[in-house]
Amino acid sequence: DSSCRTQISCTKALKDWESKEGNPPLAEATVVRIYGGVPYEDGGKVKRAFITKLDNGLNGLKECTQLSLSTNQIDRLIPFGGMQKLKILSLGRNQIKKIEKLEDLSKTLEELWLSYNMITNLDGLASLSKLRVLYVGNNRIKDWGELEKLAANTALE
Repeated sequence: DSSCRTQISCTKALKDWESKEGNPPLAEATVVRIYGGVPYEDGGKVKRAFITKLDNGLNGLKECTQLSLSTNQIDRLIPFGGMQKLKILSLGRNQIKKIEKLEDLSKTLEELWLSYNMITNLDGLASLSKLRVLYVGNNRIKDWGELEKLAANTALE
């Protein structure tokens, strides 16, 4: 049950990631992976805190080309205005209901991984002119007609 899971803000998760040995400063990071939550200790046991909401902490990822926040508890997308170099966005195994607010990535995003969410339609993808790879399996898309909305994404392989 997700209500029992501990939550962490996106900004805090990013700062925790940055503080780990071997990781570069967020402003210089090209690949950021925070999947399966953020581990923390509680009474001698390792537990996990899950990101529930994306926030403006993402705007600090100026050099990021690959962002993976899979297997968290994220329920919606926000504009990605500060991420002008993002090519791969991996948000599988979350609770996203709608593909939206990706226009800021229209000139760069090549791969979008959204499998195992709660998405019901394929709206919100038309602006992604460089999109080559799209994974949306195991969502709640029931109408084959939704595939027609991908006609605008001519780079899809």
